[in-house]
Amino acid sequence: MAFDERVQILSEAEQEQFYGPPAFTSADQRFFFSLNDKELAIATSLRHRGQRYMLVVLLGYFKAKPAVLHPGFHQIKQDLKYVYQTILPGPGCRPFNLTPKENERIYQRIFQLCNYQRWNAKDHGAALSAYLSQQARAWTAPRHLFDAAIEYCSRQKIAIPAYSTRSRPSRWCNFGCGRGPSSGGFGGDV
Repeated sequence: MAFDERVQILSEAEQEQFYGPPAFTSADQRFFFSLNDKELAIATSLRHRGQRYMLVVLLGYFKAKPAVLHPGFHQIKQDLKYVYQTILPGPGCRPFNLTPKENERIYQRIFQLCNYQRWNAKDHGAALSAYLSQQARAWTAPRHLFDAAIEYCSRQKIAIPAYSTRSRPSRWCNFGCGRGPSSGGFGGDV
């Protein structure tokens, strides 16, 4: 018998904190947005000025927390302003949002620079499921399993997928919060 009961693992505030753009102080901006020679070469190789600025901002965010983000322009305009005034001096840019394809291309470059890989259930799901099965023997609390999945991804240098309707952490693998591998999964709403 199917049931519609769901377990909320992260509160709305936790989701925003974990999957939203970080709020950087000016010291954080100097630290996370500074570029080494390789990063600068990749940033300046992009044709469009806005994408160059966005690469630097998303790279800085990724250094702070290795999650794939899809921020809107107005969420990060202060960091973009810092980048075009300080890191890649030049004229600003009009408000814009990256298309999914542009976001994908920028993150491919970020993964290459940081030696990370994008989450892929086919490639990573079985190993994560095995790890979570071991963790569930000690404690089956959904938040514990969510944190264990984040820890696993971090150790394996796998970017944490965005928390969205299509790509919830509950879809990361076929492992349910202590209910076995055939259940719906964990994270978000289970």
